[in-house]
Formats: sequence, structure tokens, C-alpha cells
Amino acid sequence: MSTLKEFDLDLPYVENRERIEKIMLEKSIDYDAALKFDYNTKWKAKRSIFRLETRCITALYERLFEKFETNGCWKVLVECVDCVRKNRYRDLLGVYTIEIPVNIDRYFCLSDIEKKKMILELLNQGIDKIAKDVGWEKEPFDKAYKGVINSNYINEWIWKNQLKSPLKNFSAEVFCQHNLYSFDIYILVKSKNGKEIRREKVVSDKPDEFYFTEHLGQLKWTSNDEVMLINKHKDKQWCVKID
Repeated sequence: MSTLKEFDLDLPYVENRERIEKIMLEKSIDYDAALKFDYNTKWKAKRSIFRLETRCITALYERLFEKFETNGCWKVLVECVDCVRKNRYRDLLGVYTIEIPVNIDRYFCLSDIEKKKMILELLNQGIDKIAKDVGWEKEPFDKAYKGVINSNYINEWIWKNQLKSPLKNFSAEVFCQHNLYSFDIYILVKSKNGKEIRREKVVSDKPDEFYFTEHLGQLKWTSNDEVMLINKHKDKQWCVKID
């Protein structure tokens, strides 16, 4: 048994032989070199941007998704393609992968909120197909799907718990916003009665755990009127001082 807990969207590269052969003639290179050139110039950046932008919704879905035991699947990967070539899911070492048709040029022309809605729908379509194939109950997935909608597609959360100042008259916490284009980290300071008296963005990075989690190391009061966020490697810190 495995626990399903991860969900992602991808924009896989599809080889176009006619285009590759044209590049071979134009650049006088072999097929493999032309294939690499085509991927690097026509697809790599688009795929990376799509992966980063979609993560805000897939990560929110993960947080809302309740524990679900499966027969070997720990992740669902939805491949967004122009034309479906494989109608059934593939089991890639526990990653259940399914193809869903999408007009990717249309996606990049959408507004931010419409992008988020499309991301959720693509994820849900992929899950629906896999669930039907393997006989998963849909309730846990429907609950997470509705949770994203009820959250207004906003992915924000408090990292760990509030931290009291030395004299206990202030508290601080780390507030995280996972957006389409960035992951923003704020330090919030509140008075003893819970009123917010300071909100300061201290760091912004790419919207993917590979980049931003390294910033979330330790929150520490350095005095009664100054609080500091220290990264995991302890070589960077961001301070907020109460005026």
C-alpha cells in the first residue's frame, strides 16, 4: 500500500519529426542534435514556466487533500498535451500519469484567475480518468477540488506557530503567499491583543518548493523589538524591527 499525497501538471515535449528534419538541414546537424536544439529553443522555457505557474494550485490541492491509501500510487501527474496519444494512465514507479488535451497557447493568454481555474480543471479531469480506471472513490478528490474553489484559488498559509517576544508583549509569525509567478514570504508582528502592527515582505522566490523551502529555517526574536527569519543553511537572514 502507498499513500497518495502529491499532484502535479506537466507540459511534456512532443517530438515533431518534420520540424526536426528541417532543423537538421538548416544547421547541418544530426537528428539527436536537432532534437536537443528544438527542445531547448521551442519548449524548455515554456515547460518550466507552466510547471512553476501551476504549482500554486496543485500545492493548494495537496494541502486540502486528505490521506488516501492506494495500491502503489503516491503521485498523480497530469500531462497536458495537444493531442492525446495514450488514453489510459501509465504507472511510472508509483506515479500515475495521464494525458489530458489542452490548448497551451490559450492558457498563456488567460487572466490570472482564469489560469488558476483552468489548472484546477485539468488536474480534476486527469484524476477523474485515473479514478475511473482504477476504481478509486471520488469523495476525497471532490472535497479537495471544492476546497480550492472555496478558497477562491488563493494559496496562503502561516508557517509554524506564533512566536512570542521576550517580554511577551508582541508575537510574530511567518505568512506565506504561493502565487502564480512568485512565492512571497512575510513576517507579521502582532500586539498582545492580536492586532497586526507590522507586515513586511522579507523574501520572494520562484513558486516551487525546490526554491522557496530553503528560506524557511527558523523564526527568532533577537530583541524585544526585532524579529528575524533565518534560512535553513543559516547563511541568510531577514529582520523586521518594530518602530
